[in-house]
Amino acid sequence: MTNNEIKKGASINSIKAIVINAGSSIKKSYIKESYYNRNRFEADSDNQDFANEVVKAIAEGDYGFASEIAKTVMKSGRCSEKQAYWIARAAWENEIDYIFGEGLADEIFRDADFEEEEEEAEAEEHHKEATAKTQISNLINGSEKTIRDIYAEKYAGIKFEGNKPVNGGTPSAERANVVKAVGAENPGPLEIEIKGRRINLSRHTSASGKSWSWEAHVDAELFAEVAGYLPEWALKGAENSYSLRVNIDCTVSLEATSGKKGRVEVIDESFITII
Repeated sequence: MTNNEIKKGASINSIKAIVINAGSSIKKSYIKESYYNRNRFEADSDNQDFANEVVKAIAEGDYGFASEIAKTVMKSGRCSEKQAYWIARAAWENEIDYIFGEGLADEIFRDADFEEEEEEAEAEEHHKEATAKTQISNLINGSEKTIRDIYAEKYAGIKFEGNKPVNGGTPSAERANVVKAVGAENPGPLEIEIKGRRINLSRHTSASGKSWSWEAHVDAELFAEVAGYLPEWALKGAENSYSLRVNIDCTVSLEATSGKKGRVEVIDESFITII
């Protein structure tokens, strides 16, 4: 056990940080007009109220040495750092109801590191929810010119002639269902992950509203990482532009342009995770 160990959201140190406010000095100080900031006084006063309740709970309970310390604090109207430690330790070890009555520690007593863990957990949950969106990664492009993610599980058992699947790509009806779902679930920008990067693709919709695509500028590094090369002009210091597009049929392409020069590569849908 350490003072920073977190249990149900609180640590000994996080409880101690509140308990040390126990006593009556804050209210007396305000009466003596040493508090000029009303908001600060109210915040400190609230912390003192919470602290006093913890001290009272330990004083009235059977927590041995800690209970005796709590009684002393109640009588003296002030709490030293050592006294706050023993009271906080007893409260933490015994999970007193005043702090842990709802299972997790009351928010005022929570450790800052737990808040960060909660945020990370929420972010992970958000990611899980997001990946519940219809994905295009299992679609197979039948074109021989596709730059494939050869390690994708969808290719297990698939036979190829060169770079072309013997039985072709995903059936058109199946792909159409995916296209319809992706379009409906993402009426605005499309957030994706590719090669560990998150990218927001802007949606471009036709005047009729019957066709659309999503597109975003990317850098040369991503183009090279996926395509496996950079165009020869890019190596000559020319002004280059690179973009990633998810097309209306949910095929995916990378484009490199430089003035009148341009090159488009069709890439495997499995490079893309829709967030």
